[in-house]
Amino acid sequence: MAATAVPPDPGPVDRSEARQLGLILLAALAVRALALLVLDEPLYSDSAAYMEMARTAIEGSVMRDIYGNAALYSPGYPLLLSVAFRLFGIDPAVARGVNLLLGLLTVTLTWAVARRATGRPLVGLVAAAGMALLIPAVAATELLERENLSVPLL
Repeated sequence: MAATAVPPDPGPVDRSEARQLGLILLAALAVRALALLVLDEPLYSDSAAYMEMARTAIEGSVMRDIYGNAALYSPGYPLLLSVAFRLFGIDPAVARGVNLLLGLLTVTLTWAVARRATGRPLVGLVAAAGMALLIPAVAATELLERENLSVPLL
C-alpha cells in the first residue's frame, strides 16, 4: 500500500499574504453588499419559514415555521438568527447581516483549508478569491437559507 504524501507546512502567514487575504475579504464584502442592494428579494418559502422559526424561538414558544410545523426545517440556522434578533431586533436586514458575516467566514475558512491542504499559500488565496466571487455564494447572502450556515460548518 502506498503511503499518502503529507503536504508541506505552509508556514506562518506573512504580511503580504495577510494583506492579500484582507483585499479578498474586502472584495467579498463589497460584492455581497452590492448583491443585497440589487437583489432585494421578498421573504417567501424557506426564507419566510426560517424567519418565522427564529421569531418564534425568541418568544419562548415552540419554534414553528410559517406552516405551523415544528420539525420540518433544520433548527440550527434559525437558532443562530434568533441570537442576532435578540441583540438587534427582528428584521430581515439583521438576518442578511448575519448571512454577510457567514459569507466572510466561509471565504476565510476556504483560504485556511486550501492553504493547509496543499501547503501552498497561493492556493489558499486563489481558493478564497474564488469563493469571494462565486455567484451562488454571493447571491445566497440575500436569502434566509440554512446553507449560509451549513457551508462554513462543513
